Amino acid sequence: MKGTTVNEALELLKPYGAILVAGGNGLSNCIESLNIQELADYHTWVHGGELYLTTLQAFDTIEEIHGLICAFAEAKVAALAVHRLSAIGLSEDLSL
Repeated sequence: MKGTTVNEALELLKPYGAILVAGGNGLSNCIESLNIQELADYHTWVHGGELYLTTLQAFDTIEEIHGLICAFAEAKVAALAVHRLSAIGLSEDLSL
């Protein structure tokens, strides 16, 4: 296996405040690359195996964010990391 697992990355980042909000079944996913997601037109950039970092500022509605998450799941993205100030209440809004 090349890359780092989501769980390994999470453990490395816990001292900096990283927490798991949803997607515990994906902790064994392998992160093969890193990408920053700040464009609403994300479809052409998604290949699978990525850890995406985002503030979600490019998205205006919960429906758009839900679409992003569904597209990432379908593409087998390893993980999505959301800046904590952007994520306040997000898991409740998306019923995660």
